[in-house]
Amino acid sequence: GDSTVAKLAEMVEEASMQRSAPEKLVETIARYYTPVVIVAAALIYLVLAALRGGTAGELWWELGGVVLFSVTAWVGVRWAPLLLAASWAGHVAWDLLLHPVEVPGYAPWWYPVVCIGFDLLVAGWVLGWLSRAERSGDA
Repeated sequence: GDSTVAKLAEMVEEASMQRSAPEKLVETIARYYTPVVIVAAALIYLVLAALRGGTAGELWWELGGVVLFSVTAWVGVRWAPLLLAASWAGHVAWDLLLHPVEVPGYAPWWYPVVCIGFDLLVAGWVLGWLSRAERSGDA
């Protein structure tokens, strides 16, 4: 009696933890998409600074951001997925510290606001994805 019920309960739990092929595909794409986008977000500031009259100092700061966020994204995908979320949140901190009061002259006024909002949204999504993966034993 008990062993059959226990086996049935175990089978139901295992089935609920298994994800469908589309879910697995989305997670695989997201695992590589998120670091590519964080690097692209950092590159946008560098390109804007280069094309729209940023100073040499601003170019170096933006280049430093590209290197920093490229490394954290690569390490996050390779070994520490939590670093992906930290990288997105770090990009918010980078924007707030680098451009605390005013928008740099080389960026459109709306770009930092959109960038910060998007970064926070993706950081939260990555944390949710990691939390769900950890609960299902896939982390």
